[in-house]
Amino acid sequence: MNADRFCPQCGRTIPWGQSQCSHCFPTGSLLWINREALMLITLVILGALFVATGFAAKFYHAKEAALAKDWFGRGEAALKADRARRAVEDFRTALVYARDNRQYQLRLAEALAATGQYDGALTYLQSLWEQEPGDSIINLQLARLYRKMDDMPNAIRFYHNAIYGVWRSNHAGQRRAVRLELCKFLVAQRFNNQADSEIIALVADLPRTSPDHLEAGRLFMAVKDYPKAAGEFVDVIHVDPKNADAWQGAGEAAFQLGRYVEAINYFQGAQRAGANDPAMTRMLDISRMVRDYDPFEARLSETARATRGVEVFNLALSRLTGCAATQKLKLDPKAAGNNPLETAYAAATKIQPQVHERILMHHPEMLVDVLREVGQMELASQSECGQETAQDTALLLIAKRRTGVQP
Repeated sequence: MNADRFCPQCGRTIPWGQSQCSHCFPTGSLLWINREALMLITLVILGALFVATGFAAKFYHAKEAALAKDWFGRGEAALKADRARRAVEDFRTALVYARDNRQYQLRLAEALAATGQYDGALTYLQSLWEQEPGDSIINLQLARLYRKMDDMPNAIRFYHNAIYGVWRSNHAGQRRAVRLELCKFLVAQRFNNQADSEIIALVADLPRTSPDHLEAGRLFMAVKDYPKAAGEFVDVIHVDPKNADAWQGAGEAAFQLGRYVEAINYFQGAQRAGANDPAMTRMLDISRMVRDYDPFEARLSETARATRGVEVFNLALSRLTGCAATQKLKLDPKAAGNNPLETAYAAATKIQPQVHERILMHHPEMLVDVLREVGQMELASQSECGQETAQDTALLLIAKRRTGVQP
């Protein structure tokens, strides 16, 4: 026989066969519901509220993200249209809706830098850098910012950080592009020694067929590393024999190195490839004149050397006297004054009796003295009359080449 139970709330006896206390839960009452059902209903209601809250939050965040993206797009468009101040406002609005978005912060820093607000840009970039010091894009933006701020040591430092940092894609290509930018920056600042080292590093990292070899050659020319420049241009010619710029560059490098016969060959190659640069044509003419006038050119007979010595002396003397005439200066070898033309003329007339083919044939060592006077006459004419012709340049280059006279 089953025993009666007691109501946990009022302590009254619950008769056998009855599930609830008739006193606490009268028949027909709305509370005639067991606690398990009540708890279930409560959980369902809470769940529904939680889901609704989640959907509301998701909708809110989606709306924020959409607004941030929209304002960011406006900022990008403004920046591309060179409306940096407008871009600053748009990027700042985007960050209101996406406060921690690193891309937005980076672009805002770029826009601030573009408007000259360097301190504000630096604040954002330094904050980003502290979070990811190895990020190459952030380091590159810092390098460019320090360039604008004329802080050369920090600019170079962050360029190197960018080169050796972490790139998200195309690592090798990005590194080469940044190093090339650094090289151009150093060249523009006339840091030639440091630029030369960076260009060497750039070349070492270039594929053989890269078009950047041509740019490297030009950079070597800018820092006056003519041997390496020539090598780069010749490498381009081997890969692309019809590249007129490479032929011309090789000719200019050879010209600067005093290899005038090589320069002629390269300049002619450039012309065959379609080059038509007046400056190149002038260098070609000068190179030909150096080849044709230089008494010390290889494979010349003693007679030919002497003949050339007399010829260049007379050409320089003619230039000197012509210059004096335009200055209405009467030259007198016995009255050398302070005028460079008078000084050069006095020295030239002193050696003139020995400037004869027969004498120079038997005393070829005198050719050096002859060329020294040729150089001095050309320098004097140039300083007083200017308007240097290709022939004058050629004579001066010959004198420099053989005697050390500086133009």
